Amino acid sequence: MSNATKGAVNGNGSPETRTTGFPKAPLERTNEEKVMQLLKERKKDEIVAMGKDALPALAGALKAWDSDIRERASAIIKKMAKEQPKEDWKETIAALGEALGNENEYVQENIGYAIEKIVKAHPEYDWSKIVPVLVERAEHGNEYVRGEMVWTIGELAKKNSHYDWSTAVGALEKLLDDAFEYTRNGATWAIAMIAFDHPELISPELRARVKASDFGFQMP
Repeated sequence: MSNATKGAVNGNGSPETRTTGFPKAPLERTNEEKVMQLLKERKKDEIVAMGKDALPALAGALKAWDSDIRERASAIIKKMAKEQPKEDWKETIAALGEALGNENEYVQENIGYAIEKIVKAHPEYDWSKIVPVLVERAEHGNEYVRGEMVWTIGELAKKNSHYDWSTAVGALEKLLDDAFEYTRNGATWAIAMIAFDHPELISPELRARVKASDFGFQMP
């Protein structure tokens, strides 16, 4: 065997042919991988700078098993909704609605705030599927979540009379006695907004109560 072929041999006793070349370039990370890594590194501003490209990954992070990741993702969504409400949020609606039911109240508060801002910027989106979640959180969320939900319901009722608001009225009526004025006022206003297109849902007693409130001028 010559020096040129001396070396490892294969199973047949023949010299192995070894190929050499440049190392492969590392695969580019997906947005989901980038965002998850940035969440772990607490690099909030870098995620915000990604704009709508970060939204699908942030929505996915709301389901992470790590509660810290869920909290960080919800805080960034809150910040983006405040600063970039006109962004295209349509594909995140289902995930945001689901996150309202998260056991972590901090996540609920952040997402409730974000939804309120996005609804004002995009009443044309189809929010109908998460209305039941908004009503449920208005009834059972903490004081901050309840306040965010009632004002969001009112905003949606003002622009989307075709939604089914029948279950919302009963919940809103109970919230007229809420301990927090912000929630009471929001519930009163939301009932007035529903009454414009659905007077049949408002009892005479409820109508009179809203009329007698500070928001009575809003009642049709």
